Amino acid sequence: MAHSDLEEFLGDILRHRNANTATTRYKVLRVLYRWLEEGEELPNPIARMKPPIIPEQSVPIVPPMVCADCWPPAPAGASKLAATLLVLGKGRR
Repeated sequence: MAHSDLEEFLGDILRHRNANTATTRYKVLRVLYRWLEEGEELPNPIARMKPPIIPEQSVPIVPPMVCADCWPPAPAGASKLAATLLVLGKGRR
């Protein structure tokens, strides 16, 4: 398998799947070719290849007003009750 074949393979993965998938496949191929190179069975076509770039993905933040509508308000004294149950359940340290 030639260097250009590997680039085409990883490029096809990038076009049809997630960038994380392409990076995982790159890492697996790199390990495989290093192992084959150690046994002097094949040259390492992936040695000079750079890993695929994974673009940063922003995570949407839910505004507090939306969150307030999702959950009912905690009953009065709930935080004291939770702390008491934690101490009783785990013991003081």
